[in-house]
Amino acid sequence: ISPINDQVELDVPLAHQVFEDHNVRIDGIFVSEPADVTDENLVEEKDLEVKVTISVNDGVIHLNSSDGITYLEETVDASKYIIIVGTMPDVNFALEGIVYDPDPNYNGPDTITLHINDLSNGIGRIETAVTKTIDITIDPVSDAPIITSLSPHDGAIILDGNDDHIEVFDNVSLDLETFTIESWVFHKDLKDFSAIITKGTD
Repeated sequence: ISPINDQVELDVPLAHQVFEDHNVRIDGIFVSEPADVTDENLVEEKDLEVKVTISVNDGVIHLNSSDGITYLEETVDASKYIIIVGTMPDVNFALEGIVYDPDPNYNGPDTITLHINDLSNGIGRIETAVTKTIDITIDPVSDAPIITSLSPHDGAIILDGNDDHIEVFDNVSLDLETFTIESWVFHKDLKDFSAIITKGTD
């Protein structure tokens, strides 16, 4: 009885959640071929190579390791689209605890897509493949307001009445309906500081 190439399998974890501008480690990704790796077939995991394609839309993926794997089609680690090939143990080590890093200031849904091809493993030239996804939710965070001076200054901003003013505006991810500006002003003549507190609405 001649052996045939059995279906490659892929385990992935449940959905993950992370805050905007933070990363998250993804554990539980595992590639296997239990029907091919048997004593009867005289096949071990180290004898089998697999090809892995990983993609995301709104972030980048960091592999756990690049040892023993080859990057294909000019892809590299820490990017939105990665293609690697290697033995099953090396591939599983690379996928163990990958890190998803969302794009700066992005919040919303994203999906990690993993496609595994077993390259037929030299048996019958019939490849098997499997595709699975991991949903990621990036929760928004309140970014600090940004204060800019519209004219260049070195050190302290001197408000001398000559077209000097400060603009306060909110970041894309900040829902700023009300705000308070607290500033401290040094009086040259009195040689003392005084506080100015301004409240307003966006």
